[in-house]
Amino acid sequence: MQRKIVSFVSLLITALLTGCASNETSLANLPSPATILSEEINTLFSLEDGLYFAKEDDFNEEGWKNILSFQIENSKLMDISFNAVNESAASTKKELFLAGISPSNSENNEEIDSWYEQIQLLESYFLYHQIADYNAILAPTHTDELLSNLTLDIEPLVYLIEKALSEGPIELGPYIDGYYYAEQEESDNGFKYFIRLFVQNGYIIAVHWNGLHEDGISLMTDLNSEVTWSEQATRLKKFLIEIQDPMLMTFNEENKTDDVFGVSIEVNDFIELVVESLANGPIIKNEN
Repeated sequence: MQRKIVSFVSLLITALLTGCASNETSLANLPSPATILSEEINTLFSLEDGLYFAKEDDFNEEGWKNILSFQIENSKLMDISFNAVNESAASTKKELFLAGISPSNSENNEEIDSWYEQIQLLESYFLYHQIADYNAILAPTHTDELLSNLTLDIEPLVYLIEKALSEGPIELGPYIDGYYYAEQEESDNGFKYFIRLFVQNGYIIAVHWNGLHEDGISLMTDLNSEVTWSEQATRLKKFLIEIQDPMLMTFNEENKTDDVFGVSIEVNDFIELVVESLANGPIIKNEN
């Protein structure tokens, strides 16, 4: 039955929104209600209550990872949120929109404004039509209105909906949502390491670990000779997101770990900073 839910939602949303990428609106390509089994439609009305969540496994070339959350209560969609978190673990796309900041640091915010408006449109549309209301979604007036206002690539969002449905409701994780930060008090070989974390629904979603030299050089981004360090740091961060608990990571007397394949750098600073940041709790971001 779960497979039917996934396949139906994928077919429905993909058929509805495929024209966005090419900016073409064609109702002729949409399936008729007769092509969808009534049993599959009915399963959507009986989704298990709870919080559904999905995220992409990796950040894209621009440094963003799409995330999705929605809440089902009494088989009704109560809330849905599409967003994206930056690999710096310092912001989400929605936060940048609300602050009037372009993610590419460009003075032209037209692209970011367009993304935000379209995401709002999608969220409102799904809430209004309750995902499962197939006839309402297929209605020409609604379809024309939606497709005429969408130009963003919705394939990643379709993937997240399918993923969230296939995994089912989640339990909230152990951490308070927000941004976490910790840094070393003293430098290590001229570098002072720091960590940033982003937590959503109680789970660590993004991790940024870096070291700033006393002369202002960033270990990850500025030293070409340290590409290997950057790659290994990325593996460490991905491992933390997988296991969620830094206390599960081990290291020997040389501060090396066998937990992560291909990592030979010292990891004690990384683990200690993650533990410290989580112990400190979420930071209060400056809204000004």
